[in-house]
Amino acid sequence: MENQVTLEYLGAASIASGSAKLISGARRGVRHLALPSGGPVDPPSAAFANELLGNPPGQPLIEVPLVGGTWRIQGDCRIALTGADMHWEIDGQPVAPGTARDLRDSNTLVGRAARSAVFAYFALNGRWSKEILSSRELLLGGNIKIGKSWSSNLLACVDGAVKQQFTAPGPGPVYDMTSPINVYPGPEWTWLSPTRREGLLTARYEISTQSNRQGLRLLPQPNTPNSYRDHASELLQMISSPVLPGTVQLTPAGPIILGPDAHTVGGYPRILMLAPGELARVYQFGFRRAFAFHLQDFY
Repeated sequence: MENQVTLEYLGAASIASGSAKLISGARRGVRHLALPSGGPVDPPSAAFANELLGNPPGQPLIEVPLVGGTWRIQGDCRIALTGADMHWEIDGQPVAPGTARDLRDSNTLVGRAARSAVFAYFALNGRWSKEILSSRELLLGGNIKIGKSWSSNLLACVDGAVKQQFTAPGPGPVYDMTSPINVYPGPEWTWLSPTRREGLLTARYEISTQSNRQGLRLLPQPNTPNSYRDHASELLQMISSPVLPGTVQLTPAGPIILGPDAHTVGGYPRILMLAPGELARVYQFGFRRAFAFHLQDFY
């Protein structure tokens, strides 16, 4: 039997919190219309949340960066938490990532600052309201930005007796936070001299706080050699060309890794392309973790 459930965001105590979003699955076959792919920045963690509940792939769910915040869930439903560990609590009781739990009546979900990663996800079983599923933001942008006092309804069903809590054998995807990010040469990689290429590959980067779902701006660490810093004079004019999430563009300010909400064309050299699975990993790195690129061969 289905019942109505209301999810309400009450805000976050920290000013460092990012923008929570209601995320649908990545859209395919729309980039020729100049629409970004969208979808979660960490698809494996998002998929695991829906899998724990038996939801269909791509079911909308909540993506939360940096700080979990406070949420009120009214109605009987089931919730699953994955991704970054945000010290989640439901009505004061700790809940670990990789957990699915049945909820009754009114419950308060509280998440604190993320540790070890950046993005957390939680999914609810049920069907979101038609207003949400048909909204322009979700259809065109792939996500809905959630602000304080945001709320939405869905129809949910809890089968049989209430299971107090189910925890999976593991928390879901766990990423290596120390190894270099694997990349392939991009279409304009050969525009750079061997010295500049070597400089880009030997440099160590941190992610700028001026980053978002459109892209990650990379900052070289202070001891980066001049062979990296002097690359701006080599940037050539080019016609705007197709780009994808995971494309590394070289701008006068440094490299940018394009994210799921990036535009479909760009006018900066596409020097590198992240290997499959690496975009989710680098998005979970956070702002103070240094990393380098590792160039792989196509063969």
